[in-house]
Amino acid sequence: DTQGMFDHETTVGLTAAIFGLSTLLSSYQIYNVDKRIQEDNLQQLALFSEYGRMAFEAEAAGMGAADKSKDDKDKEEEKDKKNAPKSPFQKIEFLVRDWQNFDTEDESDIESMEKEMATYLEHVTAEREASDLKETREQINSCFEEISCYMMTHPGFAVIKNKYEGDVGKIEPLFMS
Repeated sequence: DTQGMFDHETTVGLTAAIFGLSTLLSSYQIYNVDKRIQEDNLQQLALFSEYGRMAFEAEAAGMGAADKSKDDKDKEEEKDKKNAPKSPFQKIEFLVRDWQNFDTEDESDIESMEKEMATYLEHVTAEREASDLKETREQINSCFEEISCYMMTHPGFAVIKNKYEGDVGKIEPLFMS
């Protein structure tokens, strides 16, 4: 868990550093977004994951490289390419807060909602024609072994009022399931 990013006080450089470090240190990253995954969320993720990837690759390249001959380095590079993981990072999950758009009317049909989440993520991360949108998605897909999405519904308006005192009974049932 890291501090909230994109506030009015944290610089882009500091935000990138925090995201890069947390991504390097964690096998499971959760990217918390509000209501839906927007293009700027994807662009920020692509930018910050690139910082993390560069640090990861710089560290890997610097390990023991000083005392090796060119032939040894070439052989080791070839070996590393074969043994290297496909992506530098393991898992990212988009946590979409206050999701309001489930098509499923039956609030107990969790399986349908999970399928809907997967379909939504496929749509958001699908390849695009425009080069900048395409590059953003390629960057994200190349950095993470697994990308998933969890859409969390709104807890209900009773719990966001100042006078809410923690009564679990006032939380919307779908939020609790």
